Amino acid sequence: MSAGASIQELLKRAEALLAKNRIDTPKLDAEILLARALDKNRSYLMTWPEKVPSNAVVSEFQRWLSRRADCEPVAYILGDQEFYGHLFQVSPAVLIPRPETEHLVEKALGWCRDRGTDSPKILDLCTGSGCVGLTLALELPKASVTLTDLSPEALAVARHNADTHDVDERVRFFEGDLFESLPEGERFDLVLANPPYVEESFRGEMQKDVLDYEPHLALFAQDDGLNLIREIVTQSPKYLNQPGLLAMEMGSGQSARVRSLLGPSWKNPGIIQDLGGHDRIAYAEHQVL
Repeated sequence: MSAGASIQELLKRAEALLAKNRIDTPKLDAEILLARALDKNRSYLMTWPEKVPSNAVVSEFQRWLSRRADCEPVAYILGDQEFYGHLFQVSPAVLIPRPETEHLVEKALGWCRDRGTDSPKILDLCTGSGCVGLTLALELPKASVTLTDLSPEALAVARHNADTHDVDERVRFFEGDLFESLPEGERFDLVLANPPYVEESFRGEMQKDVLDYEPHLALFAQDDGLNLIREIVTQSPKYLNQPGLLAMEMGSGQSARVRSLLGPSWKNPGIIQDLGGHDRIAYAEHQVL
C-alpha cells in the first residue's frame, strides 16, 4: 500500500486484504481504521474519495490494518468502543462492549422511569470497562453507582472511563468476586450483571478475534456456564431493596435454565431478546409479599 494513493484506492486495497484474511466486515473495518487515522468521521471518506492522505496517515493506517488482518479487534487497535452513544476506553483486560448489552441499560432505565426513580442506587457486577454502570450514571445524573470486578486491570479501565466522563464522584469501585468486597449492609435498587457465561465446551466454536484476544476470565464460566449466574441469583436478595430489580445478560441457549433459578421471592420475571432474536437478558423483581 504505497504513499500517494487516494482514499478510495486505500480503502479498496484494505478491503481486499482483510477479505483475504477472512475478516467478517472488511469494508466497515477498513473505513473505521482509515477515518480514525485521518481524525475524521466515515462520511468524510465518502465525500472526499479522491483526497490523498499524508505519508504519516498512510503509515499508521497500514500498521492498524496489519493488526486487523491478524484478527485483532478494531476496538483494541483503536483503544475505544462506542456504547449507548458514549465512547469508552477498552483494553485487552476488558471485554469489548457489544450492542446486545445495551438492552441491560435500557431495562434499567425503563424500570427506574416506571417507578419515578431518578436517584437509584445501582450495583454493576463484573463491570469490565464499566460501560453498563457508567452509562447509567450518565443517563441518570442523580444515580449512585457501584462497580465490582475481580480484575484490578479491568477496574483501572473502568476508573479511567468514570474520570473521562466526569461521573467519578458518584461512582465507587470494589475489587473482588461479585459481592464479596462490598461493605456489610449495602443495599441497592438495581443489581445488574454481564457475567462470564460461555461454556468451556464452546471454545472451538468461537471466532478467532474473540478467543485469541478478549479476556478469558470475562468470557468463560464453569460447568454449564451458569455457575456465576446461580451465585448472583442466590446472593442478590441480600443486597436488593424491595422492590428491587435484578437483570443479567446470558447466553442465547440459557434462558430456560436461568428462569428456573428464580424462586418465589422473584416477581415479574422476563426475558429480553437481542436484535438477532436471541434470548439475551433475564430480569426479575425481588419482592417478598
